[in-house]
Amino acid sequence: MRNDLPNNPITDIKILPEFDMSENNSPINILLSHDYFSSDNDNGRKLLSDLLISIINCGKEIGQLYIIDSGVRTLDHESKYHDLIERLICLAGSVLVCSDSLNFYDVSVCVESERVHIANSEEIFSTILCSRNIIRI
Repeated sequence: MRNDLPNNPITDIKILPEFDMSENNSPINILLSHDYFSSDNDNGRKLLSDLLISIINCGKEIGQLYIIDSGVRTLDHESKYHDLIERLICLAGSVLVCSDSLNFYDVSVCVESERVHIANSEEIFSTILCSRNIIRI
């Protein structure tokens, strides 16, 4: 690129700024899209359990919890994550659960909380697009 062209100021551009959660006091938002972490196997399910415990114990404020796709299975009373999800819901400012996913997986929400709201996928995605500090699980 030639720097001697008219109307072509030299600019410093930081393409991928670092994201450091430790210095960010904003609440985190969590997108729970699976009933496993990383791999759909026994190890992935163990990792999800450990991750949920870590999130619950980290001390970070949780703003919004989004639960979509197979993540809705964690809400089922028979799920081994049910108690962890209830604890996470108690820490979240509010929770949006995808009605389309609930219907697809034939899951009923077995968590009673005024924080839990059922919304369709379009409403959830519109909210996610306006959110910051999202951790996708």
